[in-house]
Amino acid sequence: MAPQLLYNMQPHQPSNQSTDIDLFELLGRLMRFFGRHAVWFLGASIFGVLVGFVAFKIKDKEYRSNMVATSHSLPDGRIIEIVDDLNQLITDQDYPRLAAALGLTVDQARLINDFEVTSFYEMEKKTKKLNDDKMELKESSTFKLNASVKDTALFAPIARGIVSCLTNNTYAQEQLKTHKKALMVQLGEIEHRIKLHDSLRQVMEDHLRNSRGSIVISNDLSTSQTVVFELESKRAGLNQELERLQEVRVIKPFTIFKKSRWPKLSISASIGFLIANICTILGILILGPRFRKQ
Repeated sequence: MAPQLLYNMQPHQPSNQSTDIDLFELLGRLMRFFGRHAVWFLGASIFGVLVGFVAFKIKDKEYRSNMVATSHSLPDGRIIEIVDDLNQLITDQDYPRLAAALGLTVDQARLINDFEVTSFYEMEKKTKKLNDDKMELKESSTFKLNASVKDTALFAPIARGIVSCLTNNTYAQEQLKTHKKALMVQLGEIEHRIKLHDSLRQVMEDHLRNSRGSIVISNDLSTSQTVVFELESKRAGLNQELERLQEVRVIKPFTIFKKSRWPKLSISASIGFLIANICTILGILILGPRFRKQ
């Protein structure tokens, strides 16, 4: 009795063979289930893919692109704040104010999904594949603006609108005006110095002709001509800077891609396929017994 009792008290170890049998049995049941209702699943699959295709066609498309620009007065941090305000107008669906800020029509403003600004620091970090520990955080006037729209024809008006919005910023206008004024003052001083040297050169040339030659005057005349040449070079540089001076300069315009970023046909068709088949399974499990009773 004792050996038999001890044998009965020992815990029975689970058998891998029974587990395998149960797994194969479950797979067999699933295969038989799908086999019995193959027609329903085939029809559901075709219907789901068609619904996904139709949804892809009628759903608003999302196109994305980016432009890179540089600002004269506004650092990238301030530009991010300005664009955040534009995004808030989109979130609030305040399209009249958004249109006014960007110089667009209200209908055009409705086609904008969102904006995203990447600072020059983040661009450099991504381009050079560096960590924050290896880079020094510095403000920059260069930024990248990502735009998401429902119509690619909107990229050009958005670019003009962003340039106008930043240019019309009160702080930016004041800074630009101050810089222009400083350039004009420098140009005025250079013009005055050039006129003085021209007058002095004329006097030295007259004196040189009347005195029948003078080494000192000749050297002074040569030096004056060199100074005038340098002043004229500076004047040309300042004039060029003044002509190019503007609040926003576009470095890389938006690139228009014909293929939408979202929705994707493969994803829409897959979702339609999956939902249709799940609904079919639930329908068979719920309604199947009722049909069998009838």
